[in-house]
Amino acid sequence: MEGLICYLTPETVDGILSFIVENSGKGSIVLFDYHEESVVNGTCEEGRILQKYFEQVGESFKFGIEEGKIEEFLLKRGFSDITNVSSEYYKINCFKEMNENMAVHNPLYFVNAIVSALQN
Repeated sequence: MEGLICYLTPETVDGILSFIVENSGKGSIVLFDYHEESVVNGTCEEGRILQKYFEQVGESFKFGIEEGKIEEFLLKRGFSDITNVSSEYYKINCFKEMNENMAVHNPLYFVNAIVSALQN
């Protein structure tokens, strides 16, 4: 769901994650990127910069996850084995040689998690 959930309401994100858990086999993986709430609500510098940009293009972020709460957020929704990486991490580990000077959007996180059990 890369590039998707930041534009959805929290209720829609919950609905999608519930659908995945209820309709996927145990061990299935979900992968998405997200911003922290401070970016979405503009209480950090990056968030204020993005809000100005979004005003110009007629878009807005609607969903973010509280800082440091991604594991709790996904565990409550039926996921486990959560891996969360920051933009700084993938810049250092993935952008080599000709791409090492490429700008990376901060603060953006990528997370993957495994469906741990069917929910009733």
